[in-house]
Amino acid sequence: MPAPSHNQAGHTLDQGAYLFQQDESVKSIFVIEQGMIELIPFHKNGNSVVFQCVESQTILAEASMYSKFYHCDAIAVSMLVLLILT
Repeated sequence: MPAPSHNQAGHTLDQGAYLFQQDESVKSIFVIEQGMIELIPFHKNGNSVVFQCVESQTILAEASMYSKFYHCDAIAVSMLVLLILT
C-alpha cells in the first residue's frame, strides 16, 4: 500500500494552541512525536472534562477516522512536535 501523499513530519504547535476543535470536520490523524496534548469534550451544558492526555510516540484522533467530525477539543499542554497523516 502506498504511503499517504500529504504527510507532514516535524509540524509544531505552541503550548495552549488548539490542534482541532469539537465538531470541526476531520481532516487528519496525528502522531505526537514530542510533547503532550489534552482531549477535552464540551457538553451542551458547558461542562467539560479532560478525556485523555496524549504523550509522545502516541497516535492521536485515530477514532476520528470513522467520523465526519472531531468529538472534542485537542489543546497542547506543552509545545508539540507531531506528524500529520492526511
